Amino acid sequence: MDSSHLIARGLALGLLLQAVGCASPPDWANPMAKSIPLPESQFPPPEDASLQVVLLEAVNTSGAEAVLDRPARAAQQAISKLVTSAGAVVVDRSLPGTLEAELERIEGGGVSALTVEGATDVVRTRITEVENSWQFNKGTPWQDNAGQIRRTPTTCSFTSQISGILQIYGTTPLSLRKTLYFSGLVTTVMESTDSTCAQKVHAWPKAAETAVQHALAEPCLRVPLKNALAPVGYVMERRRIGGTDYFRTSLTPALGARDGTEAEVWQQRMEPDPLTGVSALRRVRVARGEFAEGVGGLTLLQVNEPASAEAIQAGDLVTPRFDEWHLDDSACRPTTGVIGPPVGPMLASLQQTTRIPRGCAAQRSARASSHGE
Repeated sequence: MDSSHLIARGLALGLLLQAVGCASPPDWANPMAKSIPLPESQFPPPEDASLQVVLLEAVNTSGAEAVLDRPARAAQQAISKLVTSAGAVVVDRSLPGTLEAELERIEGGGVSALTVEGATDVVRTRITEVENSWQFNKGTPWQDNAGQIRRTPTTCSFTSQISGILQIYGTTPLSLRKTLYFSGLVTTVMESTDSTCAQKVHAWPKAAETAVQHALAEPCLRVPLKNALAPVGYVMERRRIGGTDYFRTSLTPALGARDGTEAEVWQQRMEPDPLTGVSALRRVRVARGEFAEGVGGLTLLQVNEPASAEAIQAGDLVTPRFDEWHLDDSACRPTTGVIGPPVGPMLASLQQTTRIPRGCAAQRSARASSHGE
């Protein structure tokens, strides 16, 4: 890169930082605070902290016709809310043919050179498995504590079990960034004397829709998604106070820079892909820290590791890190929900015999062992 390009990048970064007040920072309230010069990043920071997301239409690829498209529609609504609650902005809901072809290429192990203008990420959701089952539960008499004979109603139980996959692609170039799995199980219980449980055709679609909603509300999906789509700020200034390094960033409390919230600092570098050798702009994590209030009235990023602090440059990217789910997020545990009147041990027996989605059984077993169940 020649000197004219370096000078131009330096001027662009200087103007951007000056526009947000970096050139004249407020008093940090500690006269002993030492200003530490920061080298400038080779690549300018983004102008907008919010990610611009293309939200593709959720589809049901399970082949289960009995539930029609209700699970996919429920997933689309839930994912849209999750994306916006994470601080990202939905900029397009369409699926151009070229984009779909490129996603298929990546999914098959290929490499894409396509860039998507006006967007930072693509979010794709699919319902990959739907399994329905039903059981007729004949009413049985039982005696309460007062000695009175009561009768459990005769019911039909309709169970819908779903599994799905959510993928996040970066757009510069188009490449898979994150894959999340979700699963849910819901049983609808209806009073009925029909031993064939003919209502199942109408009960299953609603149960499948509810199972999707429950599964997407799981922390093991919400938290990783929120981290993957967290606002992106940049480093503006460095000070050393009492031997500790603090960094002023462009993030505000409204954009995740809250006291006690962890954060990561990423440096943009032009590096070759280890497989293809093609150079592309990639993010490399250089530091971790925590936002702290009370220093001159600002929320600053505190970095306790000196070596990491030395690696940070003006214009490096900063993302808040939200609380991680305590389980491995490679597969969400199945959410079990019940709609309708309780049927005691019969429903418990039904749920115990219902097959758990692949990838979740081992996780449930491990969780039970850790809790002594």
